[in-house]
Amino acid sequence: MEGLHFREAGHEDYQAMLRVSEGVHNGCDFLPALFQRWVDQRNRTILLAELEGIAVGLISTYIVDGGETVLVQAWRVHPCCRGKGVGRLLRQFAINQARQRYPRLRRQRYSENAAIFDSKPRTITDGVRE
Repeated sequence: MEGLHFREAGHEDYQAMLRVSEGVHNGCDFLPALFQRWVDQRNRTILLAELEGIAVGLISTYIVDGGETVLVQAWRVHPCCRGKGVGRLLRQFAINQARQRYPRLRRQRYSENAAIFDSKPRTITDGVRE
């Protein structure tokens, strides 16, 4: 996508993160509560995708297993840019950056909280208490 740029996010990007996260997980997004802590976390990188200076995508990579595994978390694209390849390009950039920084990287893992995506109420029989 022409004009798309990637950069590392910092504490000052909290509002940009909120914009990109708009509507994620039906309003129950975990990222606003963790963002500031994640920015400071060792072995974690948060990247923003920007189009004309406006944040349109975000992804977090967290390196574990002594630099052999990258855990991809909080991968999202603002609704205005979905279906245009932003997420794919952002992921490719993030993985390439992780490979450059951690030459021993061998595995990619993707994390999501399936309970957040499921809008049906959970009961004790599902193994989760309301």
